[in-house]
Amino acid sequence: MLQQLVTIRFYFMAQIHAKWYAYWLASLLLGATIGFGYLALVPVKVSQPRQIPFIPIPVETPVPEIQPSHQPITLIFTGDVMLGRTVNKNIVTYNDPTWPFKNVASVLSAADITYVNLEGPLVPNCPIVESGFKFCGNLDNAKELEYAGVDVVSLANNHATNYGPEGLTSTVESLELYGIHPVGLGSPVRVERQDQTFTFHSFNDIGPYPGIQNLDPNTFAGIIARAKVEGEVLIVTFHWGNEYQATPSDRQIQFAHQAIDAGSDLVIGAHPHWVQTKEVYRGKTIYYSLGNFVFDQEWSAETKRGLVVKATYVGDQLQFTEELPILIENYGQPRWQ
Repeated sequence: MLQQLVTIRFYFMAQIHAKWYAYWLASLLLGATIGFGYLALVPVKVSQPRQIPFIPIPVETPVPEIQPSHQPITLIFTGDVMLGRTVNKNIVTYNDPTWPFKNVASVLSAADITYVNLEGPLVPNCPIVESGFKFCGNLDNAKELEYAGVDVVSLANNHATNYGPEGLTSTVESLELYGIHPVGLGSPVRVERQDQTFTFHSFNDIGPYPGIQNLDPNTFAGIIARAKVEGEVLIVTFHWGNEYQATPSDRQIQFAHQAIDAGSDLVIGAHPHWVQTKEVYRGKTIYYSLGNFVFDQEWSAETKRGLVVKATYVGDQLQFTEELPILIENYGQPRWQ
């Protein structure tokens, strides 16, 4: 009996230990599953190595010399200037050689270079007349051009030889006496401002005149090409076209384009006595006619009006142009409009 009780006891004890072991093993497996699942789902943060900031060591380096930039250079171009006939009479009447430029001299003289086309020679004892087409001004009229700040004067026109070779010679001598450059006599004129050279070349296309640079279609392109120097600004001016016309002729257009093709940077025209159209050709500006500037043609609105062009350069590059209209009053006295 006792042996049976002991056997039963051991049997029940074995059953209890087996259940406990089974519970323990199940708990262990559940915990392992949860742990591995957590590791699989939650990203592991990997610590980054510490970044040490880079501190450059100062090194002595030479500083390049900074060249001063080019300053703007301004050029002014006017229409026809005629100091004879009624203009000459008014100068004598008022006993004032500066009379024609009273209202405009401050602007003209402020430019670095001022250019005009002078229609008529400067001669001793120029007669006072109020009509006709034989123009002249007195020798001391060169002083009034200096007063107005004029630097370059074109003589390539059909009135420069109205008093023959002697009148042309006296004009050149009078202009040079006041430091004014005459152009249009066969050779280009170079004017330097702020280490920049501006070359002027002027041509007449209104009949051939001895001593004047007349336009020759056979040689023109070659003359322009020889005058062009790298780095210089080449300005070509013409006395051309038909009077009292608002648009240029085919011949004007042909030679303007040919001048630019051969190397001209800017083209300025005169003679029609009216302001004509302008054009930009291959990036270069053409003013076919600036009309009158100092003249006594007060018989029409068109001949009383003119255009002054102010061109601003930096080095050899044209930055922009300004157009300044004028109105002529009192038979030869322009004012700004």
